[in-house]
Amino acid sequence: MYIILLCFFIFLAGMVVYIWLKTLDYLCCIFVLHQIPFVHSDRRLRDAVVNEILNLGAVKSVCEIGGGYGGLARYVARKCNVDVVSLENMFFTCFVAKIASVLPGGKRVQNIRVDAFKYLKNAGRKFDVGVAYLGPVVNARLVDVMPVFDVLIVLDVPIPYVEPVQVIDLGGGFTRYGRLKFPHKVFVYKN
Repeated sequence: MYIILLCFFIFLAGMVVYIWLKTLDYLCCIFVLHQIPFVHSDRRLRDAVVNEILNLGAVKSVCEIGGGYGGLARYVARKCNVDVVSLENMFFTCFVAKIASVLPGGKRVQNIRVDAFKYLKNAGRKFDVGVAYLGPVVNARLVDVMPVFDVLIVLDVPIPYVEPVQVIDLGGGFTRYGRLKFPHKVFVYKN
């Protein structure tokens, strides 16, 4: 009986710590970094990204900018049989992604906690494909790192003043950033 109570209290304490850290990460993202917090990617968006990568042919390297909990990166790694570098600047979110690496596809994903734009400018590395699910405020910065990718796939919000070579409309659903709704679309840019 005592063991069951002890397990229950440990579980409860773990949940309280998880919620506290998640809330702290969320508030830091909004009020300190002035960014949009983690947004979960819809299954149809994930499938569209995978289909686009598979249609490109021999893709060897993928980089996800704003990796969140790593769901999209793991899905791409598993479905496309490719190595993925997932860049995330929030501590707790990246920590959860590293723990989730035990899930299918996770062994092919390298989760890095870093400012993605600084990393991409200074790493001296080129990727076949970049994937970004960032939001309207941050997407303008993608112009600076576009030369790092042969193909850049952006979800829901286009890069301002840059014409995509392809727009895939998923025909329903949206992502809300503040009061703005962006319909589920995939924007493909090529260098």
